[in-house]
Amino acid sequence: MASNATLPGWFDPLESIVSTVFMMGSFVTIILYFMEVLILVTLRNTVYKGMFYQIFTVGIIVDVFSLVNNYFGCVFPAKGYVTKQTDQKSTLNIAFFILYLFFCASFLFFMCQQISYFRYFQDFYLSMGTFVGQMYLMIAWTARGIQGCTVVALALNRATAVCLPIKHKQIWNSKYIWLVHVFQLGIGLCIGTSLITQNFYWKYERNGIYIQFENQNFRRGFFMSAYVIETIFVACIMIINVTMVIAFRSKYKVRLSTQPHLNQKVMSEKQRQEYNLNIVAGLTCVAEIVYYCYVIYVFGINTSVPTRVFYLLYDVINDIYCGLSGWLLLIYSRSMRAHVTKMMRCPMFGFRRMRIMIPPEQQFASSTNVERDKNTSNRRVPTCGTPC
Repeated sequence: MASNATLPGWFDPLESIVSTVFMMGSFVTIILYFMEVLILVTLRNTVYKGMFYQIFTVGIIVDVFSLVNNYFGCVFPAKGYVTKQTDQKSTLNIAFFILYLFFCASFLFFMCQQISYFRYFQDFYLSMGTFVGQMYLMIAWTARGIQGCTVVALALNRATAVCLPIKHKQIWNSKYIWLVHVFQLGIGLCIGTSLITQNFYWKYERNGIYIQFENQNFRRGFFMSAYVIETIFVACIMIINVTMVIAFRSKYKVRLSTQPHLNQKVMSEKQRQEYNLNIVAGLTCVAEIVYYCYVIYVFGINTSVPTRVFYLLYDVINDIYCGLSGWLLLIYSRSMRAHVTKMMRCPMFGFRRMRIMIPPEQQFASSTNVERDKNTSNRRVPTCGTPC
């Protein structure tokens, strides 16, 4: 990779600004995900019942782990938070890091004993050799595989609801449906475990460190495999999305022609549902395509991207990708928005009263009118619900 000497002078402040902004955004996103997971698990047998929400819950938990793993394994060592050198300019970053660390420790309780005291964490990475860096890569690639499979599984769930409304419930309530979770988790675990036997080293760049592959031949083959898998994911998602949207629009036109007596209020509601579907479907496709284009560029077209540039772009894309589903769920789900608002106003009271907060008429209404509480989507987001 290119040396840092080739980077222009404005890259340093740009890197600091971008890292700080996205770090703060990720902190808020993790808090949101923490609330959404509590809500989804607590109301899994009522408001958020069905296979879609099971897949969705697993997906956003993986998103949380991916965000936390990326900061502990990539951003913090790259920013020099784990070295012995500290100056006054980094005081604010260190303070924010401690706050971020405290929240992550409370969410990932099994890590508390390792990261409870910041003074033990300063030299943690280097004292552990490359173990932490290797774990970062394993978790990152495992999470990426699970995320891709989750998108495909939920796209299929949504497509069957639109294209096969009569058989949708039968398909997703089958006794073999556990195979969906095997698919959702299995490919990612296989990708991540393939790195167990590999050797790595820390590469020093300015005040930070970056984990790197020692075996360049394996690195080349591994990245090419990632490119192929990502290509399959994107192709499947786009085919499913196009099929679903065409089927949805066809059914909508048929209803217009066969039921001309429907009042304007009903028509406006259906148009709004279709509009929301197109927006979210478009956003999920854009996110997948951007991620895919980045993979193609850095793993295939230009493999000599400077290390700092590569990781800065990767961190930005990863933060956006991991946070997209939770924010879209909050925006397009009236019930989730009400639950989160209640928890923010009074956390403990809101959590205890979640089961009775939302009246039935405010819950999601499926655009197919087949299953009220089994609304599905492309990117872990119920897309045909009625937003406020």
